[in-house]
Amino acid sequence: MTAEALDTDNARTGAARPTCAPSNGVPSLRDFVEIVWRNLKLLLIAPALAGLAAFVVTSVTPKWYTSVAYLTLDEPGARSADVIMRSSPVLDAVSRAVGDSEQASDALRDALDRNRRIVVAPGNVEGAAKLFRLEYSDRDPRRAQKINDAFISAWIDAEKPPSDAPSKVNADIGRIQLRLHSVSEVLDDLLNRVQAAVDANQKNQNQQNQNEVAVKVRDLILANHLDFADVVAVLRKMRGVSRAVVFSEPSLPQEPSWPKRAIVSILAAFAAGLIAVIFVLLRASRRIATTA
Repeated sequence: MTAEALDTDNARTGAARPTCAPSNGVPSLRDFVEIVWRNLKLLLIAPALAGLAAFVVTSVTPKWYTSVAYLTLDEPGARSADVIMRSSPVLDAVSRAVGDSEQASDALRDALDRNRRIVVAPGNVEGAAKLFRLEYSDRDPRRAQKINDAFISAWIDAEKPPSDAPSKVNADIGRIQLRLHSVSEVLDDLLNRVQAAVDANQKNQNQQNQNEVAVKVRDLILANHLDFADVVAVLRKMRGVSRAVVFSEPSLPQEPSWPKRAIVSILAAFAAGLIAVIFVLLRASRRIATTA
């Protein structure tokens, strides 16, 4: 019986045309098209409902706003600022500035610290960044801006040199001078070993001198890095931190940073559509395998 005759007989008897079920049990492209067409409503309604539900949920979910300030700091300066901003004196000063309490509770300190972070600014390379983002998030955009500004002010106040800074600086300078003297001795010994390596005639002795010179160079580089860090720390103690490090003052956020209704709705619709497709294909594959 031909396909046309079968269609005519089905139309007369009311029987539906059977779905193609290949003998090897593998659905063909035509089978997939028919499966999608028969379940088109489900494949369209499921993503639409999921996206609508996500949009409604994110609309009633409390929104968070993030105030952003940019600070011109190097990596050590950013780490130092982050540590100081986590300290209890700074958190208490921020709490007083925003009018919460004279002395913040542990829960309030945790909330202030949890909602603040310092990250590398976009466009800067991790490890060599010179610009950082100070962010603070809150449900009130004006409060987020106010707290972010309070963190900067409290941090700068904490970095001010104490009254006994000169004596401490003098002690640090004396320690650096001793280390520089040691570096000078290393340089003198290094020059002597280089001269000995040049004048050496025996290969083994020359190789030994080269190894010793390499060790001395490594020690010299490490000592130089330590001295440079100490000099930076001494200068910071003497001068402190000024408001000049603030490249951009804390912003007043206009749009919520979380939740993103559009992104969440699209992701929910995509996930629901993917689940619907998998469900339809599995159900159809089971039916084809049963009838094969």
